[in-house]
Amino acid sequence: MKIKRLFLQLVLLPILFGCVVPAPQIITPLQLQMMQTRKFKKPIDEVANAIKAMGDASGGGCAVPPTFFTPVITIQCWKFGKRGKVNSPNIYEDGEQSTIELTADNAYTIVRIKMYQKSQMVIDSKIYSNEFKKVSDALFMQGIVINPAEQD
Repeated sequence: MKIKRLFLQLVLLPILFGCVVPAPQIITPLQLQMMQTRKFKKPIDEVANAIKAMGDASGGGCAVPPTFFTPVITIQCWKFGKRGKVNSPNIYEDGEQSTIELTADNAYTIVRIKMYQKSQMVIDSKIYSNEFKKVSDALFMQGIVINPAEQD
């Protein structure tokens, strides 16, 4: 009897508890909005151009509307998946889609990125942080004036 009990405690219980699946992460709408939103101290047209350059460099693309005196801009971006294009021009199987909303706020631009993977909203804060780092890097690179080397 003691052997069966010992067997249950040492072998079966760790197996059962090892197979427990963690509960899915529940994120409130406010937490999601905080993940998706950043504020940059740049004019809206500079931010839009940086996002377009970032999208083009990532192996996908971005459709940026004209930015003339517009306080709000919505940009659609995509990255190609492994299997290429599907039915709609903006939906790519196994790829990513992003809707980026830019809002002018005095000398600042508020950027909100909504990312989708396989038609599901991305809720991983690390992915959003990485995307905002790319936007920051693109804005930084725009600020650098590159002069070609002069030869005598």
